[in-house]
Amino acid sequence: MIEGGVEQFKSTHDFKPAHFVTNDVKPLLIFQGEPFDNIDKHKRFKNLLIDFFRLSDLEEADIT
Repeated sequence: MIEGGVEQFKSTHDFKPAHFVTNDVKPLLIFQGEPFDNIDKHKRFKNLLIDFFRLSDLEEADIT
């Protein structure tokens, strides 16, 4: 079991200009530190989050 928490939730309506934020925006996930590569519990948690937030596979991204 893994327990997580949200410290500062912001809905998509809180971002300005709101027309740039749509329901199909993928989150940026950053896993910092060696435990996410070396410890099985952390690797499973990392894979769980990646699978949970995977909406579709992208071949390219517009970062402008």
